[in-house]
Amino acid sequence: MSRSQKRRIYYCEEDECTRLAPFTSGGLKQHKAAKHSCENEDAMEDQICQHSNIVQHQQNVHDSNQNILYNQLIIDQDMDVDHNSDATTTLHHQDENDVTFEDYWSDENHDDNSTHDGTRTMNILTENMASNVERENYINNMFFNNNRDAVSTVPIGIAPKAIPPRPNERDVQDAYSTMGKLNNIEYRMAEFALNSELSNANYKEFFEIAKEISKETLSKGELLKFNNIGTVKALSKVIYDDERKNLCQPFEEIAIDVDNIPDILDHHKEEFKEKAGKIKLYYRDIKDLAEHLFSHRAFWDTMILQAEKQFRNGERIYRDIHTGTWFENMQLNSPRGSVVLGIMLASDMTLVCSNGRHTLWPLYMKLSNVPMELREKKEAHASRPLAYMPIIKYPGKTPPTWWATAKQAVFHHCMEIILKPFAALENGCILKGPYNRLFHCIPALASYSADLPEQRLLTNIRSGNSPNSYPRCFEKTVDFGNPKEDDYEYQLRTPELMKREYETARAIIENDGEAAALAYAKEKSVNIVKNAFWDVKNFNDPYSKILCDDVHQLNGVYQYILRCIEDIIKQKRKVDEVNRRAAALPKFRNLKCFKTVYLINNLKNPTFTEMKSHMSILLAIIHDLVPLQVSLCVRHFIDFFNQATAKEHTDQTLLWMNESLDWFNYYSPALQKLTNRKLNFPKNHMLRKYISDIRSHGIICGYSTNHSERQHRTDAKKPSRKTNFHVGMISQVVKYVERRDLFWDQYSKPPANINCKPINNERITFFSPLKRRYIYVSELNTIDSTLVDVQQIVSDYISNIFESDNNINATQQQKIRAYRSLYLNTYDEDGDVTTDILRSHTNFHGVERNDFAILNDRTVVQFRLFFTTMCNDREISACVVRPYVAVVEEHNSGLEVFIRQEANNENYNDNGNYKNENNLLVIEASSIDFPIHFVPDFQSKVGNSRRYNDFTIYQRFLINHDVSRYNWFKGRGILPMLTEARRIKWGEILSTNNEEIEEESEHDDDSSSSDESINSDINDDDSDSNSYEYNEGEED
Repeated sequence: MSRSQKRRIYYCEEDECTRLAPFTSGGLKQHKAAKHSCENEDAMEDQICQHSNIVQHQQNVHDSNQNILYNQLIIDQDMDVDHNSDATTTLHHQDENDVTFEDYWSDENHDDNSTHDGTRTMNILTENMASNVERENYINNMFFNNNRDAVSTVPIGIAPKAIPPRPNERDVQDAYSTMGKLNNIEYRMAEFALNSELSNANYKEFFEIAKEISKETLSKGELLKFNNIGTVKALSKVIYDDERKNLCQPFEEIAIDVDNIPDILDHHKEEFKEKAGKIKLYYRDIKDLAEHLFSHRAFWDTMILQAEKQFRNGERIYRDIHTGTWFENMQLNSPRGSVVLGIMLASDMTLVCSNGRHTLWPLYMKLSNVPMELREKKEAHASRPLAYMPIIKYPGKTPPTWWATAKQAVFHHCMEIILKPFAALENGCILKGPYNRLFHCIPALASYSADLPEQRLLTNIRSGNSPNSYPRCFEKTVDFGNPKEDDYEYQLRTPELMKREYETARAIIENDGEAAALAYAKEKSVNIVKNAFWDVKNFNDPYSKILCDDVHQLNGVYQYILRCIEDIIKQKRKVDEVNRRAAALPKFRNLKCFKTVYLINNLKNPTFTEMKSHMSILLAIIHDLVPLQVSLCVRHFIDFFNQATAKEHTDQTLLWMNESLDWFNYYSPALQKLTNRKLNFPKNHMLRKYISDIRSHGIICGYSTNHSERQHRTDAKKPSRKTNFHVGMISQVVKYVERRDLFWDQYSKPPANINCKPINNERITFFSPLKRRYIYVSELNTIDSTLVDVQQIVSDYISNIFESDNNINATQQQKIRAYRSLYLNTYDEDGDVTTDILRSHTNFHGVERNDFAILNDRTVVQFRLFFTTMCNDREISACVVRPYVAVVEEHNSGLEVFIRQEANNENYNDNGNYKNENNLLVIEASSIDFPIHFVPDFQSKVGNSRRYNDFTIYQRFLINHDVSRYNWFKGRGILPMLTEARRIKWGEILSTNNEEIEEESEHDDDSSSSDESINSDINDDDSDSNSYEYNEGEED
């Protein structure tokens, strides 16, 4: 398969037949869909058209509060629903003759104008759309709709139904309707007080200042009145207000009694209590918090109540969790008509002060039913702290061997307390949901996001020097460097197998003593602790819910590869050359500039965003400084990284992703052979799990630890700064979090609708003019002396476009308006927009900057000037550029190669654009496709010039597709072939003594104990949870 085919992984080619109408990706505007049929394009078109009309019809005829009504009501368990104060009706599992939804919502009880039967709606619309002409007109109208969505949706199973409320009960009112109202100024003041962590005294002073300002500004008019309800003190009183108690999610404090933890042996309990001190857990009721998020007003219109299959161009795509196979299987195996409530947990220990003395261990919770676009937004507040776990530290230097097991037992005892509300549920529960309706919900663990040490803590697995240290399967630690070809070749860990090992170890303790049990546990790589998840239905398999990650896992593998490359570069003494090349690269959107140092050992605590920028320019710098096999290995890993982090996937793209991983493993022996570094670390083994995780749970962006790391700022670091950092710090933190969450629920504005796409008719907008008026072309030279070569071609271009019109004054012809920059809006098939700024500036922050872009005909151009001119009352937008053309040539980096376009005597090129002998070209601005990162091929440098940023000293150039996956897929670079005789094979590596590999693994485990360095995330990661601090990084 060619590289151009592989690189189409990020976008499927558009098919106009499928770009019809906005389909709601789940939520309350559900509709009953026809069976999906993709036998031919006409069948697909008819089906999508019917779906589109159903959604459009429901949007027109339904009141927003009636959208949760569905076609059937089916409840698996018996429950009482009161129709009046004297009578009670019981709902049973529905068969054909059982009670239906219409029995509860008869013509006497609901609005006759509302249509609740999705099947009847489909039949009516089908009759109305019988004419092919009408259908084609409908397709055309919806295709040009600005809010279109190219994704079609097929619901799975029976649509869930809201249970009718009990009439004899007080009507469930919208809690938000009784709140006190804040005007815009009051809301901003209160939000500022919370975000700035003002104390009560400081806020009072701030409030007095605002009142003084109002007195001065309105001394001659009516005095502005302020309400100080936003103060922290006022909010604390509201927490215990009975009328608003349903909005407050208070934390409970519980002291952990070590005597009640059976997995801590009796003869160790007294010493453990003495060394550990008081152990306290602060937690919220997980059931109440889940109901609070499920019924939150901000998510009413978008809440996902049903699993779906989504299609683009007839091919199934995987995006959010509800589009994956896990949600689908849960839906099919749950009681008909119920809602699968996906619980997403994430935990990570983090430092909260700069001196490294104080840490917090928050446990976050969110619902997979909230769309991914909302639940990861900071302003949506969809992820809340569920608990703050106790942190136990050994007071001495070297803890005893049983200490780690005791800490793990405390952790699972705390998790057992947290999960207790769900432990007693057999057939789900009734929870209040969107629009304050009641739903039959099946809570289930959807994912648990954590770094490697906490994954082992969650699954009771021992650290890296044990024989089987991976928490998801039984693969041997020494075999991590030689991954198998298929994920299913590994024996996966299951609750049944792990329970059996735990029970066997407990029996050995009773019969043969602790020493024999510890020897057995070390052999099996487990700790003798009962897992808290085993006894909770739909939570009992945490091993399959530990999903892949980009921040800790992919980034960790990349840093390991980077260290191998640095070893090779240092052997060749090319460190200074690498730094000079990195500093000479042109700027690009969101790309960090490495102006001083580039190698990882010289970077101080790099962030994940910085490492992504680092990786995106790696091959453009080192492709000729390392052996070919190493370059090919890096090429395929970067391909795999970009593919794994794509915003959507299909079955075909997952196959291409697997192909990239196979090529990476095919070439990776060179890293171990040339650098003496071993590849038997767990994160290398984790790469095989990405494909199965994406197929089951959607793209990794939906469950990445990136979000929990970012949440530390608002739920750990900021609250901790409100404390005195002494005894009782966590109690002060949870008090602040309670108040702040209550403020969010009461007064924060709901986030913008995720289905509303930005509408901007102007794809290209010029700005930053040279002069704020029209100027004569002859003035260009006086305004900017570097535009001498541009002046003549602009003059010739304007004269040429007007030469056929003799009525135009010659003076008027030579007037233009020159600009330094332009905005370029690029839209994808879902309507999402990416805005770029292209510059042609001779003195941009002290340096000359002329950006690059690619045209519709695949020509690369460098901008020299943007200008507009008037012709017959019509404004013409044009650009002066220098063209580059592609050449068919192999390159070690796999990037596309370009050279300068040679000048000739013709006034027009093949596309009709005007050009001159200076190899400059005038193009219309509408021909610009998208911006690119255009870099020199450093091995083509001519002469000994030290000015690496001077493009005139290079003969060949490269499009660096790695900086953005949105243009990377269009690359057509050609990779050279490596002969089998020159390739380093795994057979040469596997001959290494296993004892030497184990010693290296133990050495890596010891070297990862630093709590301050992100680099500890590369090896075995046993202290990674304390050290990693997320930071988004700054844009250039």
